[in-house]
Amino acid sequence: MNRALLLIAIPAFLVSIFWLTIGWGWRTALVLGCVELAVAIGAVTYVTRRNKVPPNPRCGGVIK
Repeated sequence: MNRALLLIAIPAFLVSIFWLTIGWGWRTALVLGCVELAVAIGAVTYVTRRNKVPPNPRCGGVIK
């Protein structure tokens, strides 16, 4: 994974947990933090798998 993305994403996640804790308390911050992590992991998984799928020759894809 790109280091620049990690340098931005990790502090952003921690800051969002901090502000959620101040605003709504630990329970809400914990739940929404887990939701944020699930969305981030799902997006990374989707992007990495989408780029590795070879084109289908039946649908007009060209195999190199």
